[in-house]
Amino acid sequence: SSIGSFLPITSNPFLVVGRLAGFFQYPNTFALLLLISELLLLKNGKLNAVNAITFIVLLAGLLYTGSRTVLVLFFVSNFIMIMFSFSKKNRLVVFSVFISLIVVLILIIIFGRNVSFLNRFLNINFSESTFVGRVLYFVDAFKLILKYPFGMGYMGYYYAQGSVQTGVYSVAYVHNDFFQFVLDVGVLPTIPFMAYIVKYFINKSVDFGSKVIVGTFVLHTLFDFNFQFVGMLMLFILLTLQRNGKECVINSSKTAFVSSSVLLSIINIYMFVTLLLAHFEITDLADKLYPFNTRNKIIMLESEYDVKKAHKIADEILEQNKVYYVPYSINAKYAYSVGDFGSLIENKNKAFELNPFDYTEYEEYCYMLINGIDVYERMGDKKSVQVCERELLSAKAKLNSNKTRLSTLGSMIVDQPTLKLPDTILNYIKRLEAEQR
Repeated sequence: SSIGSFLPITSNPFLVVGRLAGFFQYPNTFALLLLISELLLLKNGKLNAVNAITFIVLLAGLLYTGSRTVLVLFFVSNFIMIMFSFSKKNRLVVFSVFISLIVVLILIIIFGRNVSFLNRFLNINFSESTFVGRVLYFVDAFKLILKYPFGMGYMGYYYAQGSVQTGVYSVAYVHNDFFQFVLDVGVLPTIPFMAYIVKYFINKSVDFGSKVIVGTFVLHTLFDFNFQFVGMLMLFILLTLQRNGKECVINSSKTAFVSSSVLLSIINIYMFVTLLLAHFEITDLADKLYPFNTRNKIIMLESEYDVKKAHKIADEILEQNKVYYVPYSINAKYAYSVGDFGSLIENKNKAFELNPFDYTEYEEYCYMLINGIDVYERMGDKKSVQVCERELLSAKAKLNSNKTRLSTLGSMIVDQPTLKLPDTILNYIKRLEAEQR
């Protein structure tokens, strides 16, 4: 991965904002993989040149990822592992090497402050926006868990997060895979999985070093989405296996076994093709083969410039997903294009409900309403004028209410809600309020 990151032809897949991301294309999870590998190396308790070189390579890769959480876990877990894995005679030697590496590490970070991934390590604190942001995700996501205890399906959290968020953010995952399990599949399947982990830690036959490695894995997973990568989930299961494998004999006829295997293979290949087409944004064909992929339809929606066609796609999305704001916003645009202000108002207010911090929605809506007022005044339709005027004042009030919607955690992150409309809209509203007095 490091070699690939330095080659112009292959640097993009291996680097994310100047940080080594490995084959995951995500630096934090790759950093955890390197740390787990390094802890497995220490657990052997062997002092030799090969292990020392491997340790240095893994540590260099970990630094290159720029992962601050993993760096903190590195110090804690390595200290514990050294105390456990090495004899009293060798501990002094290992600790001396370890402290020397820490000194070198500090010097590298200090003198490499102009290097983007090293500069990140100078900003480790619990009030930093990234850490606070993760806590904010957990707090907001808990409301969705209470609302949907049986889960929302894959990516359900991403589509529904706007309705409960108390800060300005948009994330695909909650950055806590145990919460993510509950959000995706519900409480019932998550309970046995959590019980499996607890059983591992209380099992007396499992050695302490293995528990340190799994504990490190679990701690990092509390603040990131490692299990979204199937390879990491498989690694976790391998690390937590508590007994040797046993031979399994399937009591079924050969014909039934072969037939079911062929059927499952056909289904898997079919789904693989449809998802692959969607991944490479061959959206029309992907939609024809499998019309239930909401994410593919959203890509189609966002790339469609014809309002009428976009309206049709939006309605198809709403048939299978009513918690995402974008289809409502598109339907509002369509309603505006055909002069249906009743539908415009209904869809825009639904979009505000599902995604209250999206400032562009408010600004767009205000301009639509101002144009509507102008059209209805020329038509002499006083009732419709009054409806649009009320909605215009309501839109401003809703935007201002985002200040009170913002939680303490939401006010501590970098992104903050925009609350001020353009002067042209504010001046128009001032004249309107003056006329109504």
